[in-house]
Amino acid sequence: MIGDKILTNRNDYRRAKKILKHILDKHKIIITIGGGSGTRKTELMEALQELLYKKNKLSLGISLDDMYKIHFNFRNEERKAKGLKSVGIKEIDWSLVKNIIHRFKKGKKIYSQVINKYTNSIMLQEIDGRGIDYLIIEGLYANHLKKLKLSDFAIHLEGTPKDTLKFRLRRKKEDEKDEFRKKVVEKEYKEVLKLKKYADYIL
Repeated sequence: MIGDKILTNRNDYRRAKKILKHILDKHKIIITIGGGSGTRKTELMEALQELLYKKNKLSLGISLDDMYKIHFNFRNEERKAKGLKSVGIKEIDWSLVKNIIHRFKKGKKIYSQVINKYTNSIMLQEIDGRGIDYLIIEGLYANHLKKLKLSDFAIHLEGTPKDTLKFRLRRKKEDEKDEFRKKVVEKEYKEVLKLKKYADYIL
């Protein structure tokens, strides 16, 4: 989402180069990058897009963080009200994601939403899908799309709940005393782990 700091490093490009070997000769494909928070999904997507661009291939990157049914400002209280059973794959607006995929495959205009943290608003963006060669979707549950047979190449990035909490503490996104948040992270990780078996490539 707009406002998140994205700093790619050598390791992100090293990983991206490995993936590039598997996708470079493909056209109009969906690439999904799944894994826990803090596994550098967004950074890998950015590095992959840059390498593709250098090969004269255009790509569109989409984050599932922008596709939740409930805005992040209200998500935590909603989860507390409904309990941990509400945390997981069903929190994503998959109908919106499927529409983006369908329009991309058809070479039509793509209508996607992006959350702007600076204004707490949801912005609609329109992209001409005709010139786009690759659609890259990253997020905790991105490889759910592989399960639905909507991803052509699925990548799983390894991690643990401890890695997630360390990452979010570094970014000052977490209150280390928030026990409910720790349980949410553990629940998310269990959901992500269930999708690992659908990955074509594990890093």
